[in-house]
Amino acid sequence: MTISLHNKVFSVSIFVVMLTPVTYLLADSGGMQAVSKTQIEQRVRAGIDKSMPDAVTHYEVEFRDIPESTPVPAGIINIRAELTNPEKYRGYLLCYVYIDVNQAEYKKISVSVKVRTFENVVVVSADIPRQDACTPENLRLENIETTTLQQDAFYLLDALKDMRAKRYLRAGTILNDSMIEPVPVVERGDLVTLIVRQANVTISTIGKAMDDGCIHDVIDVKNLDSNKRLKGEVLNARQVLIRADVR
Repeated sequence: MTISLHNKVFSVSIFVVMLTPVTYLLADSGGMQAVSKTQIEQRVRAGIDKSMPDAVTHYEVEFRDIPESTPVPAGIINIRAELTNPEKYRGYLLCYVYIDVNQAEYKKISVSVKVRTFENVVVVSADIPRQDACTPENLRLENIETTTLQQDAFYLLDALKDMRAKRYLRAGTILNDSMIEPVPVVERGDLVTLIVRQANVTISTIGKAMDDGCIHDVIDVKNLDSNKRLKGEVLNARQVLIRADVR
């Protein structure tokens, strides 16, 4: 059975769902009643619904291995559903369904589900050469199936501000952390001011960046007066602090 839910607003929560106790009238003299497949599916589906992150626009659930009817003794029935891995919300999931009768656990059922998720993620809209900046001109938001996505994607274009491609990225690529890096404020070959602080004295001279670097990165620089290579911490786009503690 496949169920599709659309345009939901979700919040992350622990996957434990309680069904309001329901009393069933006995239909036979054996003192037994039944929990239906539909009741179990409803409990599992309610829990999945609550566990979904906001980025999921809709999803579909395929249920497996649920008996059509589960006999239980007469009494008040309470059904609980617990996901074995609450942090996983897509793909193949295992859920334990507990059936309580008169506040005592009577039966535990393993339920396998496949959850297909669809999310608005950042996708490359035009090829991005290596070290080119990520911009609204080469990125777009697209609603796609993310069921088999191995790494977390980006869900906001603003999250890519001041970032660039680590490698050549082709149009249609779903972006993740491994593909991008911050745009450096200092690039290899830039002329920078080298600052040396000793006690109450600050000395500055002109140097050349030998590496790319973001703020607080430690990079190699060359002192153009002495021609020596040194290491320094990038302070901003124009200044590098020579670090005596880094060789």
